Amino acid sequence: MRTYSTAIQAEFEKEAYTFFWTLELQFASTYYLTDASRPIYVDGNKYINDYGFTVSNVEYASSPSVDQMNVDIANASKAFSAILLGEDVRNKVCIFGVGVIHDNHTIIGREDLFRGFLADYEIDEDTAHLTIVNELILWNKKAKRVAQTTCPWTFKGTECGYAGMGLWCDQTYDRCSDLGNQDYFGGHRYMPSLAEKVFWWGKRG
Repeated sequence: MRTYSTAIQAEFEKEAYTFFWTLELQFASTYYLTDASRPIYVDGNKYINDYGFTVSNVEYASSPSVDQMNVDIANASKAFSAILLGEDVRNKVCIFGVGVIHDNHTIIGREDLFRGFLADYEIDEDTAHLTIVNELILWNKKAKRVAQTTCPWTFKGTECGYAGMGLWCDQTYDRCSDLGNQDYFGGHRYMPSLAEKVFWWGKRG
């Protein structure tokens, strides 16, 4: 169950508050949005109410799967479309939160409820639909480098960094060492010694 700071919890219990939602979109420029009736200042950031938004389909799972939430942002003026289409916004950080304003208009505080990445978006006539998922989506990424004993860098290329008088390299650690360039060796020199090694886990015997 979600727990809140003491100050926020106290205001909930007194019922002398108005709560508001916040949405922080860390694109090329960071956008701070709120559904409050007026702009809100929290921790030096101004949360604007220029774009109304609603949150739906918040999915939490107890298993190690991807949590997800959907956000609908008003886009009748097409201003938010320009933001989404002006850069590659996928995989950028998005933070959804809640804040509390006391009945004397003092802001009690704001806390994050969901932090994730923009997985996808759709734009229709007057609404932008965002799909935000948590960091477990990164499990889908695959390494592009293959583990190997030899160096994958092109001789005298950018990653290799060798600028000496040598004219050849067979991508082995020994040759790289002979050239005095072993600090830039890109292979796994100890891989052969580990190939047949037995690793023990836990107590032996």
